Amino acid sequence: MNKVNRRDFLRTCAAGAIALSPLNAVTKAASSTRNLEIAPAWCVLYGENSFEYVLGAKLSSLFHDEVSKLIQDGENVRHIAMSNTRGGSNQVITVYRDSNCFTTISDSYVDADFKQIRDQGHRVNDVAIAANGGRVILYGRNGFLAAHTPAKVIEALTELNRRDQAIKQVAYRPNGGWVILYGSNGSWTKDIPDDLKNTLHGLNNAKEEIKSVSFDRNDHWIVIYGKNNIAWSRGAGRELDMLERIKRRGEPISKFTYLY
Repeated sequence: MNKVNRRDFLRTCAAGAIALSPLNAVTKAASSTRNLEIAPAWCVLYGENSFEYVLGAKLSSLFHDEVSKLIQDGENVRHIAMSNTRGGSNQVITVYRDSNCFTTISDSYVDADFKQIRDQGHRVNDVAIAANGGRVILYGRNGFLAAHTPAKVIEALTELNRRDQAIKQVAYRPNGGWVILYGSNGSWTKDIPDDLKNTLHGLNNAKEEIKSVSFDRNDHWIVIYGKNNIAWSRGAGRELDMLERIKRRGEPISKFTYLY
């Protein structure tokens, strides 16, 4: 892959099929297409322990009450993950300061994993749940627990652990494929869209910190990088308007997550 500097990369992306902040209005064509797709749920963590989200009506009230209570209790909410698993039940996991978690709507099948990590004195950093129920829990610098996870993901995580690379995130594509973020801007990927692959490579070459990657169930994606910057695929919807409002207020975006 040819090396590019940050200015050339950002100029290329802005002119091509990849959208980068500052955020622009979604095209009419993308909006029309989105009407035929399943509307995604999502959550963004930003500023001093603030969050915004869109969920189905069944989840919204309980989700809001639980997360609000954590914040009121002074907990630092760092990560939220959800997936439709076990025949459509919704699993919501929130990681906060003392490495505990809570789940809503259904019983948690990661409680034992969290207890094991907590008993060993580690802090949970990230939880990735695939649509089929597979999961990876990241803790400490590069520790992980995984279940029902593709062998290639395990091999990549094991190799990063062997190299003593800090493992930041695992993100699953809805119909297969995955991204592992490590270090400041490293990525290990398999079977992801070409536009996302080019974006991640360009950000790495431009030495931009890659903070998070997330896929929705329609295979759209959003990347948070650098100082409150966003890259997204064509077809992303009103979540972009919400991210723009947060940016205009000068609030640092710590993580954006599509919730299956």
